Amino acid sequence: MWGCRMRVVLIPVVCLALTSVAGARTWTAQGGETLKAEFFGVKEGKVVLKQRSNKRKYVPLENLSLDDRDYIVQLLTSKNRKDQLKALLTRANEQRKVVSASKTSGEDEVAGTDGYGSSGRSTSGQPLSSGEASGEDDEPKTMYGLPIPVDELIQEDKPRIWTDVLGQTTAASFEGLAEPGHVLLKAVGSYSPQRFTLTFFVRSDIEYIAAYLKEDGTRPVFPSGLGHALTQTEQGKGYRTWTDRSGARLNGKFLRKSGKQVALGVGEDGEEQSYPYTGLSDADKRWVDAEVKRLSDANRAVAAARTNRASSMLSRLRSGPGSSGHDGARSGGSGFRYEFRCSRCGHEWTGSSAFEKCSACAARLERERAERATEVTVHTPITSTWSSLKRRD
Repeated sequence: MWGCRMRVVLIPVVCLALTSVAGARTWTAQGGETLKAEFFGVKEGKVVLKQRSNKRKYVPLENLSLDDRDYIVQLLTSKNRKDQLKALLTRANEQRKVVSASKTSGEDEVAGTDGYGSSGRSTSGQPLSSGEASGEDDEPKTMYGLPIPVDELIQEDKPRIWTDVLGQTTAASFEGLAEPGHVLLKAVGSYSPQRFTLTFFVRSDIEYIAAYLKEDGTRPVFPSGLGHALTQTEQGKGYRTWTDRSGARLNGKFLRKSGKQVALGVGEDGEEQSYPYTGLSDADKRWVDAEVKRLSDANRAVAAARTNRASSMLSRLRSGPGSSGHDGARSGGSGFRYEFRCSRCGHEWTGSSAFEKCSACAARLERERAERATEVTVHTPITSTWSSLKRRD
């Protein structure tokens, strides 16, 4: 009896220890909204938070702040529950893939009821008090304080060791950040970068990315000491003053935009130099985009005009007499006349068709055929007589 009573008392205590892993604390979403609750566990790859009212919230790990993510990682690791941590990371990785694919295909993202989505698929950074929402506007432009996306860096990073929250490492160089929350890393010996979910990385790697982006964002693109007022000679060559995002200036003529590089003619000789497009000021980026569009539209207009002229001329050549716009001489309003010159005999004439034969050559060939026919008629009786004489002998 005593043993049974002890068992009845201990069971609630054990359950309480499992459910109340830690006391209530303030949780912060990516969008800045807060919620006071206690960590209740992991279910279906989401963090379960239990409020004082016993209402439970199912939160994707990528929706929480970096401090909250580190708290969960440390808590699950200390409790030797890496299986739950892997489930959270796996779902975060799959969720980021789905969102990225939906952005590519133009489909809207399904949002939960708030940033801590108690149901559905929550959108990162969505406020707690908002109603249902979906689509690209719900995605934050920053994650863990990092701007997303960062497509190109001014200076390439050197390879370093990167570590995920499970302790796995890889050697790669940082290439940028991509939507909706991926780090672009290029492994040593690889030609193209690979995507890794930002939620995977330890805090030191995230801090490294932040410091590197800050340094890269202030790195000058143009050489220092070259900025000066435009001279009349430079203005006559089509030069303009360019400004990079650090404020450095350069006088040069726009040549073209090739990929992520902008080619400028600089100096007295107009020597071609290439600069990263992303390193230009916002005003110069807009100018380049407008100029590229203007040149593209002009080239398309020229190509269309050439195609129309070629099609029109081909149509006139096929239509024969009576067509308009031919280079030949006009004859009395009944169509156009075509001028010809024979390459064999040099005979010149005009005709109403675009394809005619030389009448002089045709007459000459007719005379030659007539002469050959006369020769056959004259010699045939003699040959026949000679044959008959031979038979008589």
